[in-house]
Amino acid sequence: MKRGLNWLALAMMPLAMGCGGPAAIAPDAKSGPDQSWENPQALDLEIEDGEGEAEVTDSVTYPGGDRVDWRVLSVPGDGILTVTMGVQAARPGLTAEINVLDSGYRVVGKSNNLAATTTKKVKVKETEKGKYYIQVYAPRKRDAAVYELSISYKKAKEELAAAVGAPPPQFGSDLLPDPEPLAAPPDPNAVAALPPGMPPGGMPGMPGGMPGMPGGMPGMPGGMPGMPGGMPGMPGGMPGMPGGMPGMPGGMPGGAPPGPAVPAPVEEPAAGPVIVTIQDMAATAGGTLLIVAAGTNKGIAVGWKGKILRGKTDKPINNGDVKVKKVFGTSAQLETKLSLDAIGDNTRVKLEP
Repeated sequence: MKRGLNWLALAMMPLAMGCGGPAAIAPDAKSGPDQSWENPQALDLEIEDGEGEAEVTDSVTYPGGDRVDWRVLSVPGDGILTVTMGVQAARPGLTAEINVLDSGYRVVGKSNNLAATTTKKVKVKETEKGKYYIQVYAPRKRDAAVYELSISYKKAKEELAAAVGAPPPQFGSDLLPDPEPLAAPPDPNAVAALPPGMPPGGMPGMPGGMPGMPGGMPGMPGGMPGMPGGMPGMPGGMPGMPGGMPGMPGGMPGGAPPGPAVPAPVEEPAAGPVIVTIQDMAATAGGTLLIVAAGTNKGIAVGWKGKILRGKTDKPINNGDVKVKKVFGTSAQLETKLSLDAIGDNTRVKLEP
């Protein structure tokens, strides 16, 4: 059963936002344990017959110190994951947004359009078995809203058909032609007919072989003339190669020498400074989570540090320090203390060990 929006939290939100009161509250000073991707609130889809649903109601407020909420759920396999969020903003023009991330923290869907609408929807059409993270956040410093999150999952049709068991196909009698009749088996007592003039036992005048060639060619008993057992001057093999290649008496018994095959040389990835591009960003309790389009394929490793560069220059922005937290094949996860607003349109990062 759906629960109503938290109207009490909504009513209190303008007070939390403040109107020229004391010093501003830190974005996540009053967040609960779900403020970080490291400790998300678990949701259960309660899968039955290939479908499942989950709901949760909460609020986010940037000026009130509860900017971001993280949830996590498990998907059983291929299918469609739909996240719908009802938004009741604290004031006209304010909003909240959604990010959906896979188990590698790659953003696979988002509603980031800053539109002050009452409904936001994100659909992931090709899920894989594993965890999916849902992040609800207030994108701007003035944003605050109560939200109702509805998550639904539907298994792929192919998997459903396999699980239920499709009925065997029904073929009509006219779909397959009648087979050709088989030939009669041969009579084991029958004697094969011989060509005219060919008595049983072989060709005329060739008892056991060609005429004048008992056991071999004329004048070549056992081999070529002057070559008993091999080529002239080469008893048993090639000159200087008794039994094998020169310097290899006995050859290579059994083939190649023992041991694993030598792998093809692999080009070592760069171990120095690497400039990467930010693929996506998401607000966290302590700053911003960055996903960059480079990983172990560029030699990047956990613990590398770097700086966010200003525009297309090589100069870093103020306080734009980053640290590599997780690395995958072609992507990596970075953390910075800067907010989304402070990062702005700067999408290049210089990383080094």
